[in-house]
Amino acid sequence: MQITPDVIEEILVNEVKCFGLDSRFLFVKNNSSDKLMIILSTHNQKNSLFGVKKILSNFDTNILFLTDNNNSYYLENEENIENTSYYKCLRGYVDLYGSKNIFIFGSSMAGYAAIKYGTLFDLNIISFNPQLNIDISYSLAWGDLRKTFDNIKFFSPVSFNGFKGKLLCIFGYFPMDIVNYDYLIKEASQAGISYIVQRIDTEEHNFYYTKNPSIIFCYAKILDFLN
Repeated sequence: MQITPDVIEEILVNEVKCFGLDSRFLFVKNNSSDKLMIILSTHNQKNSLFGVKKILSNFDTNILFLTDNNNSYYLENEENIENTSYYKCLRGYVDLYGSKNIFIFGSSMAGYAAIKYGTLFDLNIISFNPQLNIDISYSLAWGDLRKTFDNIKFFSPVSFNGFKGKLLCIFGYFPMDIVNYDYLIKEASQAGISYIVQRIDTEEHNFYYTKNPSIIFCYAKILDFLN
């Protein structure tokens, strides 16, 4: 599905809504698809919707964009994750589309959130360099990220026990990403889930396809073939 630049600008002016604790969301419907792609913005992006203009220029699913303006790791400092705005929102979309038809994507902070909510709802997960465990990530994080960790009151490491969805996770070789890669391999293997882990030869911690974020949809197609 293609949308002209003028229509995209109109969508961004009229359709982006306030959400949660001063965050934003945008839902864009694609009538030719029964699938939903959830795209989460990451650390220090405020209310910027990840890759929104490039993604909306050519996409083939329904799309839900979410932001976390407060860098809360999409947890909103709620002790019970079911009390968060994100859980309540995603619950509604899972009921509408069904977990097997939903893909959730995030990088770094949002990579954690994609896995956290993906495992709760048995979604198909695409995650880049997630911080899966604060304890192992803290000393290897940069200063601003450590400050963010310090502000999170309730953080639970991800667990794949009972997870019935599919997972594709990509890691580079930044020290913090190395230890989280090891953590994921251990936890996912012990849980016996279906997953693909890819390594990319870089020592930087970033999302590698900023110029072409539509690559996310290619990874979704890969997950479709995962047993």
